[in-house]
Amino acid sequence: MLIFIVSLLLAAGGWAGVRRGDVFGWVATGFFLLCAAAMAAAPWLRARQGKVVAQTVTVDDWGVRRTMGDLKEAVAWTELTEVSIFTTSEGPFVDDLFFVLRGAGESGVVVSQELAAEHKLLENLQARLPDLDNETVIGAMGSTGDARFVIWPPADKEK
Repeated sequence: MLIFIVSLLLAAGGWAGVRRGDVFGWVATGFFLLCAAAMAAAPWLRARQGKVVAQTVTVDDWGVRRTMGDLKEAVAWTELTEVSIFTTSEGPFVDDLFFVLRGAGESGVVVSQELAAEHKLLENLQARLPDLDNETVIGAMGSTGDARFVIWPPADKEK
């Protein structure tokens, strides 16, 4: 919402430039009106992608849990066998980065970047896994394509 409001204010500033005879004002006005229109259309675009199902994520001393409708996932910190990041080319209007925590057997959790940030998942991973590959995390955050990045265990410690 803030970006939408700022875009409208900047478009108004561009329009003021047009009224003063500034040719660049037309460019600024058009650009910022397009930005505002994109922000206004974002919820509609998300809705067209499909029905949004509410998710809950819990990150605590036990581990990580996620519930989405009837789906329930969980992994204990003590059972972690691999942590990776998957990226897709789907963004920016849909989630395109996911943390995947695999545990022993069938346990595991997939958490979108948005929910991971909200629940401080990366900070918890860094605190609990001192050999987490932060350089690979940075590389994954910059990815815009379909890719998988293993961030723990380090390659030299994999079984």
